[in-house]
Order: sequence, then structure tokens, then C-alpha cells
Amino acid sequence: MKLSQFRKLIREEVRRVVTESKQFKTTIDWGEGPAKFNKLFGEFLKVPSGIKATGKSDSSYEGILDLGKLINKLETDSRYSTQINQNTQVWIYFGGDDAVVLEGLPKDVIATIGKYKKSDPNWFADRYH
Repeated sequence: MKLSQFRKLIREEVRRVVTESKQFKTTIDWGEGPAKFNKLFGEFLKVPSGIKATGKSDSSYEGILDLGKLINKLETDSRYSTQINQNTQVWIYFGGDDAVVLEGLPKDVIATIGKYKKSDPNWFADRYH
């Protein structure tokens, strides 16, 4: 087997595994309480330890993203959109104002999310830079 054929076979196998395994560990940045998080993002994001409604500045949680449910939400609900920041962060917006930030996702998952509804990049740049 040629090296190029072997590489192609490996890529196909990785894609198959990613497609079958639709849950990914991620770091979630959310600064508000659990009720709003669960209402807006709970369908496709889970935080096993739970979102704590504290006044602390630390707003990072370990969570699990269900990629299939997120993609379904992006395809069916126009209030949700995404923005990829520096190919390392995924911002998921609800209605343009509320956003949750995901970090630590595999690059192929980020690329998959990036294919779906995107927020206006000018809005993102004006607001956060």
C-alpha cells in the first residue's frame, strides 16, 4: 500500500469515528446562571458539575457538546448562530446577544461547526476587539 493511500485510509477512519461519536469534551465559558444557560444552550451542551450561580469571576466549566444536536439547532432555529475565533474558540450565539464560548474542541469539529450559520463578523469584531 502506498503511503498516500494509507494516509487517505486514516483520514477516512478519523472522519467516521468523529461522525459516529458526536459528543466532545469542551471548556465552556458562561458568566450567567444555570437557568438561562439550560434554557438557551442545555439542549446541546451539558455541564456535569453544573453551572454555579455565583458572583465569582471564574466562569469556565468542563462540559460536553453534543455535535449532532448543535447542528440540528443551527439548521432549524434561526436565532442560533456561530462564530469561529482564531480557529480555537467557537462562539454560539442566541439572538445575537447571549453567547457561550467553547474551547478545546478538535479542529475537525470546529471546522464542521464553521460550515453552519455564522454571525456577522463585523458585529463580532466591533463588539469584542
